[in-house]
Amino acid sequence: SKTAMLRYHDISTGTFIAQHNTGYGSCHVMNQNYHNGVIHCGHSNGVVTMWSPTMGKCLVSMMTHRGPVSSLVIDPSGNHMVTSGQDGQVKVWDLRMFKKLHSYRTKKAVTSMDISQRGLLALGFGSNATIWKDCISIRADQPYLKHNFNNQCQVRTLKFRPYEDLLGVGHDYGYSTLLVPGAGEPNIDTFSANPFETNKQRRESEVKALLDKLQPNTIALNPSFVGAVDDDPNALDKEMKEQMEEANKDSKPKKKKEKKKTRGKNKNTRKLINKQINVVDRKKMRMREKMAEDKANEKKKSKNSLLKREAEQAPTALLKFYNKR
Repeated sequence: SKTAMLRYHDISTGTFIAQHNTGYGSCHVMNQNYHNGVIHCGHSNGVVTMWSPTMGKCLVSMMTHRGPVSSLVIDPSGNHMVTSGQDGQVKVWDLRMFKKLHSYRTKKAVTSMDISQRGLLALGFGSNATIWKDCISIRADQPYLKHNFNNQCQVRTLKFRPYEDLLGVGHDYGYSTLLVPGAGEPNIDTFSANPFETNKQRRESEVKALLDKLQPNTIALNPSFVGAVDDDPNALDKEMKEQMEEANKDSKPKKKKEKKKTRGKNKNTRKLINKQINVVDRKKMRMREKMAEDKANEKKKSKNSLLKREAEQAPTALLKFYNKR
């Protein structure tokens, strides 16, 4: 809407689920990726955002055009997105890498687009409707089909009819149907969709769809996590430890350099002190003599104390030898 608000409602129960403020300006283009259920919104500033009901912020934001986004469509596989803008460009994007593959240019801004079940791309701009074949995965050189309406008849919207080679075009003068060979899927899978189902089959399919319905918190960019089994946490811890041990074996320990803790070694006072250490004067000689004398006295005292201890422990018959010492 113009207020840039995105609201989710559960149509099966009628309950309100979530509301998000996109924050990228007014949004007039919106489509859903049927592969993972993510909503794609095209804004007036050329940005395309992707949303899920459980996230308050957009999952991905992509700058696609320099002007407002006029239309966007996602292919049935959910791997590619095609966008068109007021700058007259049509761009094909890879949703697995969020990268632009190639682009096309039209005379006027594209007002409506659609992709058939077989991958044909239909563009409606001005009074023209063009169909491109094999143009998504690789770049096509020219359109597959062209149809020009009256110059005063502007194309408003177009849509492929599933399982049929028909393209419906809505314009100012009403509605027209174009025959497009190879647009519809020829092989019908009744388990996913049955165009020839009866009223009873339709009621049963609706009940089954409600029973198989997934909760909104399962909508994510990667839908493969639904139904997956978590790995054993003990096995994950063991694998992580093995990887850490292998990484430690490969890396050699670096030797740490010992830091010199001397401070101020380049100062003048420190240089003067170092010079005075090597100078021998009278005071230093007296100190050395006194230290040598104290050392000799200490040695003599320790020797006398040792003899005294031995004399105390010796027998009385040997005391006369200790007294002579």
